[in-house]
Amino acid sequence: MNSTEVRAVLLEAVRDLRPELADLPLTGDEHLGSELGVDSVGRVELLISVEEAFDIEGEVDPRIFMTPPTVNDLVKQIVVTEAART
Repeated sequence: MNSTEVRAVLLEAVRDLRPELADLPLTGDEHLGSELGVDSVGRVELLISVEEAFDIEGEVDPRIFMTPPTVNDLVKQIVVTEAART
């Protein structure tokens, strides 16, 4: 799992959560809450999307999904955390 793959999964999941964003170019630098409208329940959905995409159910600490402000910040945190686990 690399940052490009994780970012792609997360951006697709954001678009699934917020269909009105489907046609907009997303960079990953948008704020999850204020710009993309992803709340705490949406962050759990992002977690599930990552776990399912990489077949790592239950292996990602859900706490890392609660604080990063942007998709790119979340990607960094996931990749660093997973690298430390291996």
